[in-house]
Amino acid sequence: MITKGLFILYFIPVILIILLLAWLIYRKQLQNLVRPLKYRAQFSGAPLYIAGSTSGSPMSEMGSHLGFKTVPESARAGCSALFATITSLGAGRLYDFAFRLYADGDKKYFKLSKPRKVHFNPYCIEEEAEDLHFRMRSRLFFIQHNLAIFESVWESDRETRVQPACYFIPTAGRDLENPYPHFNGFTFFKENGRGIHLSNYHRIPGQKLYIYFLPSEGGQAGKKELRGPKVRLLPGEIFKWSIIISFSADFSDLPKLRAERALDHLEKLIETAENRWRKFHSSITLPCESEKESARRTLELASWALNNSLYYPRGNMKRWGSVPSKVYFPFIWGWDTPQHVLGISEWNPGKAAEVLLTQLEGNSRARDKARFKLRVKGITIFSGSERSHIPSKVDDSLKGVLDLYSQPPLQSWAAVRVYERFSHAGEREKFLKMALPPLRENLHWWEENRKLKNGFFSYLNGLESGLDDSPRFYPPSFLPSFIIGLVPRFFSAVDLNCWLFQSYLNVAYLCRKAGLIDEAARYNEHSGELKKKITEGLWSSKQEAWLDRRNGTFIEVMTPAIWWPVFTGACNCLEKIRTVIEKHLLDPDKFWGEYGIPSVAFNDYNYNSRKDGYYWRGQIWMINNYAALEVLYRFGYTREASLLHERITRTLYNSAGLYETYNAETGAIGWSSRGPGDPAVMQFGMSSAWAIQILYCRYQHFCYIFPETRELTGYIQWATTFDHSPRLSPPSVESEPDEAVLQVDLPGGQGYDLPKLNFKSLDNKPLLLSSELSLRFDISAGRSNQDDEIVFIWMGQRYNVKPEMNYILRINGAGGELITI
Repeated sequence: MITKGLFILYFIPVILIILLLAWLIYRKQLQNLVRPLKYRAQFSGAPLYIAGSTSGSPMSEMGSHLGFKTVPESARAGCSALFATITSLGAGRLYDFAFRLYADGDKKYFKLSKPRKVHFNPYCIEEEAEDLHFRMRSRLFFIQHNLAIFESVWESDRETRVQPACYFIPTAGRDLENPYPHFNGFTFFKENGRGIHLSNYHRIPGQKLYIYFLPSEGGQAGKKELRGPKVRLLPGEIFKWSIIISFSADFSDLPKLRAERALDHLEKLIETAENRWRKFHSSITLPCESEKESARRTLELASWALNNSLYYPRGNMKRWGSVPSKVYFPFIWGWDTPQHVLGISEWNPGKAAEVLLTQLEGNSRARDKARFKLRVKGITIFSGSERSHIPSKVDDSLKGVLDLYSQPPLQSWAAVRVYERFSHAGEREKFLKMALPPLRENLHWWEENRKLKNGFFSYLNGLESGLDDSPRFYPPSFLPSFIIGLVPRFFSAVDLNCWLFQSYLNVAYLCRKAGLIDEAARYNEHSGELKKKITEGLWSSKQEAWLDRRNGTFIEVMTPAIWWPVFTGACNCLEKIRTVIEKHLLDPDKFWGEYGIPSVAFNDYNYNSRKDGYYWRGQIWMINNYAALEVLYRFGYTREASLLHERITRTLYNSAGLYETYNAETGAIGWSSRGPGDPAVMQFGMSSAWAIQILYCRYQHFCYIFPETRELTGYIQWATTFDHSPRLSPPSVESEPDEAVLQVDLPGGQGYDLPKLNFKSLDNKPLLLSSELSLRFDISAGRSNQDDEIVFIWMGQRYNVKPEMNYILRINGAGGELITI
């Protein structure tokens, strides 16, 4: 009896601890589900920088380490939230602040304003408010790196004496911004010169943050309030007053000095900021469907999301970096970064190169070899830091966070894209010299630490796959993805082996460019061996798809990984490829959804219907949709690719932002990594990068010409027959193919800046056998002009053509004749 009593005595605290942990994890979601938000303002525009309603991604321009959102649960005019966006577990909401007006014997106005309207632009939060006979308009935006301005314009219907003020409010209401257990740190206010110095001492890793608020006129009136000058305001007269906000995570004196310098040149800085916005938008090429408002607006938000998530060098960083979402995912993430690079390279290859090199320099101060390694089944499950390891996430000290796992090695794809985008040989050579060595070292790390005895590669856990809680790894669980994803799972993973095939192929290409011919041959040999193993060893005859294998048994969970060998080019069996496309991808009961491709087949037992397909258990992710588009278009399913393109664009446009996930059954915004109740992260880097690739139709750059092909339409750079093996993965990234049956070249222009090709057989024969073909290039997307010359190559013959003109190509013997009609 005593033993039983002691057991119960010990058991009760364990139960209480479990309940406490469950409450800490799920309390926010439960509150969100049962307590609706009470908005005190009307909103318009996008993206929705709304504290407590949208997760992550505050407005944070020019690589700044601070950001802002409006506060919806407050009726105060100009109420905004201040965020630290440093790469740290400590990133998050610091303090709120708002405008008010003193008048009529120190009476406070706009403390609880009546009508309040907030309008969002990617680069500016604007607001209008009224209180009695007073009206206020405000703007909050960045004028330099870590330097913002909070403008106000005041007006009254009657003559009165007024004094504007900015005051500070402790944060209240919801906190959806940071998924890590946290509090807002300890904040102290100090009067300093004409302004207020705010200091915040944050949690792990003990970060100190310094923010300085400086009024354009007037001075401080208290520890938590700044007041402007007292002025007499005539009816209809306008009075302007502003607050400069300066930030540093390094030096306590720097914010004050920068704010004072900015005050001396304020009008010029504001003008420069507005010119910068216009210049950035003008640098973004129009989408392929430029006539559609949905395409133009989605591209604007996507490009801004990536620009807004750039991270200016600090700590040990020598170059720019990129994070998936400031505050929510405030690290340089493993497989997110190379995806961001694909998007950023569209308008700034130089900055894209810096972002990739910053990631490749992570752990660069670590040892060449880890001091210790703990292995299970040949897989390293724990070790010390190792220089060749690209960690799952890196902070601004360039040290790995949770060094025990990595993420899919997409870096070679990003490196090839950046290399191809540079227009000068010197830029290419310099980039290659810095990027190639760490790419090769990281390939060796995967071989040493993630290769099973059967020759296949395995992830350590779900988080290493980037797919966190995918049912390929774990059965249904009440635990959130960021916890269950840490549990080790060893098996031959389809997607990982395809990523390694891609890395071998792309690194071989870069080695050839660097003159390392023998090394290139060795990597090509490895890619060929792995391709053969994937094609045969991971093919399930029962499911007619490529599946993961554990201990010789297939893991029968249907996810987009089943077409990853097709997407990366790691398969040379056309019959299997068409089977996967027609029996799975295009089946409405499995993957062919009205709003996009789900992360688990609709009819699979593991599709999480109870939680709206929560996270990687059914929700829509853009990387899966881009891969599906490239697979469809490459193998001749052009109508289906066009339909999927339309569905994805509609889903993105309707959300008024670029969200991490979407509900596969309704197209609504999905849930975040914390689970149902928390909305998915907005202006998310991965989604934005793929949206840009989709809107530019990059998936159309390469396609196969089959014996039955009679027509080619799209933004095609090159095409060949299926018996030819492309040198790069995916083939769409290749801009200078050796063996192209069809190729489009723009002399003097960027190879990826393509007009739309319309190429069709006129004698009802397949293209490869036709003796009379129609040819036309359209420039509806604004990529070139009517005076540009296009070099069109067909079966080794070159033809010079003009866009927006109709031609007939007559094939005579070994040559051809081009006729203008």
